[in-house]
Amino acid sequence: MNAPVPDWLPPEPTVAKERGNHTIVIRRKEMAIDPVCKMNVESGKAAAKAEHAGQVYYFCSATCHKTFAAEPGKYTSGAAPADHSCCGGHK
Repeated sequence: MNAPVPDWLPPEPTVAKERGNHTIVIRRKEMAIDPVCKMNVESGKAAAKAEHAGQVYYFCSATCHKTFAAEPGKYTSGAAPADHSCCGGHK
């Protein structure tokens, strides 16, 4: 059963569950997908972020951010394949 989130927690996505006499707090990470390399990125720990056409995008690296900044429309249309390997480990 979900319990009210205690007031002393910071304002971030959380769920509190009651277990007997204890309240267990589960913090949810806000995840985003890097539009350039399609890698999952925790938005709070992203290497960079940019706004384009009213939407905020998060990036796994400065290289992906730079690539996006050069041609944002290419990556916001959804048509661009993940052909960019910013870290050398994923395509």
